Amino acid sequence: MRNDEIPRLDLESDGPLVRAMGGTLSLFATLLSRRGIVDTGEVANLLGVYALG
Repeated sequence: MRNDEIPRLDLESDGPLVRAMGGTLSLFATLLSRRGIVDTGEVANLLGVYALG
């Protein structure tokens, strides 16, 4: 199956909600990093799918 044959879902998104979720995840990652629990880069890699969506 070629990439152009993959069906796409056309979903509407709520801009303010998406930005609020992104800000919340950013704050969460910063707090985890400051406490030494996880590196910020690791959280960014884990949430990379979120940025592509």
